[in-house]
Amino acid sequence: MKDLDERLDRLVSEATRAARTPEPAVILRRGRRLRRRRLAAAGLAAVALAGLAVQTLRPFHGGSPRPVTPPPADQPAYPRMFGYWFGRADATVYLEERVTPAERAAVRAAIERLPFVDQATYESRAQAYERFLEQFAGEPDVLATESLNTMPESFQVRLDAPELVRDLNHALCPVGRNGRRRCLGGVDLVSSSTALLAGQLLSPYWLDRADATVILRPDLSGEQRESLRTRLAGVPGVFRVVHESPAEAWRRLGSASRHITAADLPESFRVTLVDPNGADAFRASFCRTARTGDCADGVVYLYLHPRAVP
Repeated sequence: MKDLDERLDRLVSEATRAARTPEPAVILRRGRRLRRRRLAAAGLAAVALAGLAVQTLRPFHGGSPRPVTPPPADQPAYPRMFGYWFGRADATVYLEERVTPAERAAVRAAIERLPFVDQATYESRAQAYERFLEQFAGEPDVLATESLNTMPESFQVRLDAPELVRDLNHALCPVGRNGRRRCLGGVDLVSSSTALLAGQLLSPYWLDRADATVILRPDLSGEQRESLRTRLAGVPGVFRVVHESPAEAWRRLGSASRHITAADLPESFRVTLVDPNGADAFRASFCRTARTGDCADGVVYLYLHPRAVP
């Protein structure tokens, strides 16, 4: 049996490259763990699976969990496509079906001890189910796949930077001497929402044309949008800024847009850098911090996807 990381890396690579959306019937046939990965992306079309590479865990030297700063309370979302936690959290830590209160508390403590965790928010079965019903209202075939009892409990985790989800996965589900992952008691799965959304945020058109996608608030005015464009264009190292409307994004998705509409997709700016290797520097210049939901006013999410330049 192949290692989980290798399998997930291959799947997300294929999904990002082809930006394909499976038929609803295929989704309905998948098992509990795969359904949880779909819920992690919180979108019917966003089903590419995240590969979480093994990284060295930064040691924790004791002390109390540091204070956290929650994402802006008025942060808007695109619930139909990406779910409530899009722009608010970087990872979902799904709990086992029969997790005990003691295990749940231990998992929360383990998450909050990690030096790269900014905030961990517990989501009960009832809360998850309520958001699931809201997201897929009007889609009875999808709603029929879940019930209150099948909804997993979870912790929604915001990190100091989205890519640190790999460290989170390694901390909660370390690799043992036999080369297999074994999660802490009560943990079923650690999932990266960003990687799961790659197939919808990145159509093949943008893979070699842009290095970052700036997702805009759905209530942004034209004046605010142009002000944001000007600010983006003025960041050192930016070569080009292209505005993409939801309708344009939908057309560029091609066959992957069969089960969604333009209204499901966000308005965005696609940013091309002079040097794709400067993506982190671009984020540092444009955002207040690297944390999800803590970027410039008018921005829901900044997604880095540097071009592979030979």
